[in-house]
Amino acid sequence: MGISSVIEKIDKFKIETSSNRNEIFFRGQKSLDKLVPKLLRSNPDGGEENDYKENLIYCDSWIIGNNEFINCRNSWEILAKMQHYEIDTRLLDWTSSLLSGIYFAISECIDCKTQCKEDKDKKPGCRGNPCLWVLNSRIMHNEFYSLNLDKIAFTIGIDKLIDYVDAFVKQEEKKEWEYNEGPIFLEMPWSNSRITSQKGYFTFHSDDIKNPIPLEDRLSKSLKSKSWLLKIEIDTELKDELVKEFKIMGISEFDIYPGLSSIGRHTIRNLKG
Repeated sequence: MGISSVIEKIDKFKIETSSNRNEIFFRGQKSLDKLVPKLLRSNPDGGEENDYKENLIYCDSWIIGNNEFINCRNSWEILAKMQHYEIDTRLLDWTSSLLSGIYFAISECIDCKTQCKEDKDKKPGCRGNPCLWVLNSRIMHNEFYSLNLDKIAFTIGIDKLIDYVDAFVKQEEKKEWEYNEGPIFLEMPWSNSRITSQKGYFTFHSDDIKNPIPLEDRLSKSLKSKSWLLKIEIDTELKDELVKEFKIMGISEFDIYPGLSSIGRHTIRNLKG
C-alpha cells in the first residue's frame, strides 16, 4: 500500500494527461486547505488596508532583513527567500520530488499516535487529513493562456518577465502584469541548501488580494484541455502506511530541512525509538 498506492494514482493521472516526468510537480499539505498563497489567505474580508499590505510586507522585509537578500539578483529571488522564511507572499511551494511532497503532507503525523477517524479523536491543532496535490504545469499554462504559452515553467533570470516589484509593490508607475488569467509556474536558482534538498518550485498567483480564487476552483470553472490538477487525500490508513515506510527508509526532516534544528528533532526522535 503506502507509497506504491500513491504512485499508482499518479501514474493514472500521467496517462490520462499524457504527461511526462518533467511536467509533474507535487505539493504536500497538512490539511485539506484550499490552494491559496499565504498573502491572499490573510484578511479575507478585504478593506482599504489590503491595498497597501503587499507593499508594506515587501518593503519591511527588504529594510529589516536586507542582509539576507544581498545575494539575490532580482525581486523574484527576494520573494522566494521571503517565502522560504514564511513571510506572506503570492507564492505557493511545489517540488519535483514525490518523497518531499509526501513528507510535507505527513510531517506532523510522524510522532502523532492519534487515530484521526473521528473529529473527537484529533489532537488540538489538527486540521484534518493531509493531502498531496499533483500538478501538470504545462497543461495548466495552456489552460489559461492557450498555445501562446506552451511551456513548463518561467525561468527567473532567463525568461523575460516583468519585475515583481514593478508590477505588484510600487504604488506609483506600476507596470501592467500580463498573466492575469491564472497562476504561472516559476523555477528559480536553488540558492540555499533547503531549496536544493526540497527541489523547490513555485506557482505565482496574481489574484486580487481582496478576492483570491483557489487554484482548484479554477480547475472546475472551465476545462479547455486535459485535467492538470489532482488531489490525493491521505486518510488514516494511508497515513499510517506512509509514516511506517518513511521510518523504514530512514527519511527524516533533516533530509528535507537541512540545519541544526532538524538535526535536533531527528536526534530526539531516534532516542525515543
